Amino acid sequence: MNRSAFILPLLKGKLLRLIILMNLFSLFSYSQSPDKKETVEFMNKVLDEKIRIELKGATLIVTFYDDEMKVVREDKVPTPDLDLTFTYEEDAGLLCVPCMNDQPECVTRVLTLQKIKRRYGRLSIPVKDQDEYASLRNALDHLIRTTSENGYKEAVILD
Repeated sequence: MNRSAFILPLLKGKLLRLIILMNLFSLFSYSQSPDKKETVEFMNKVLDEKIRIELKGATLIVTFYDDEMKVVREDKVPTPDLDLTFTYEEDAGLLCVPCMNDQPECVTRVLTLQKIKRRYGRLSIPVKDQDEYASLRNALDHLIRTTSENGYKEAVILD
């Protein structure tokens, strides 16, 4: 019996498994993070239809609508001014993002019906529950870092 006839198919099988394993590894190691547009689209899918998020440059705009889809409130904030210490206010059902200490009132809120414009020390977005908070927190963290931190390239999976 020829030894090479037995070993050659065995080596080809191991080589094939090694190639498959390397391809899987490279697929996972080079996964891309969602870009700004994809992140905003994800957030808008998660949120109630009466809340829309938009990003213009590095300015985050959160627009709130009434039942007739008329704008009732608009919050604008430069993303570099937001601190990444998110909180969840369960009683009020809010995801809250405070302003950085050196920008104590970085959020500009316009109440369109009352024609009132005020500055606030945090961005607050209504959420349904802890799960929605976690999804939005992850996406918002990624969006803020993407727009604010040079060289930020962390792989994030939005869910």
